[in-house]
Amino acid sequence: MARWLDGSGKVHNEVYWGIIGLVPDWSTKALDLYNQQWISACLASRTNWYGVSVTISSRGTPSALDKAGTPELTAYTRLEGAFWGNLFVPSPYLNACNDEANRSYVRSLMRECAAGHLTSGGAVQQCGMISIRGSCASYCEALNTNGMYYPSCVNNLTGSQESTSRVITVFLR
Repeated sequence: MARWLDGSGKVHNEVYWGIIGLVPDWSTKALDLYNQQWISACLASRTNWYGVSVTISSRGTPSALDKAGTPELTAYTRLEGAFWGNLFVPSPYLNACNDEANRSYVRSLMRECAAGHLTSGGAVQQCGMISIRGSCASYCEALNTNGMYYPSCVNNLTGSQESTSRVITVFLR
């Protein structure tokens, strides 16, 4: 159970159930920095501008995200983008990048948080606090061709080239 305080000072007690087993020991111990970043990436990758359910393929280095040799790898072939960040630090942040070739397709499925939501005037609007960095080719190491995921992406929050390997890459059907 998580206990947190909202902006008005009200205490909330909530239970968060994981679906894929990304950080199974979270229920028995506090999250370290490594797992904070995995949980943050997972939450960002599942965020949807429209609030509609869209089945995604989440990929990355942990065994819970390893799709190498599975039917899911060949069933989900359209790269949406990647997500990373940390919601558990004093200055929380989330980042996303997208695959330029699939932006229109992704938006047609109502998944716009990596590419950005297009307003009626054509301007790109980010999903809440998820900063859209641009093309994954500019911010991430080349796709791992065995598991089809980005091994690391640049945080680029302070202008440094600091990168993280806690990245979730999303593919769609």
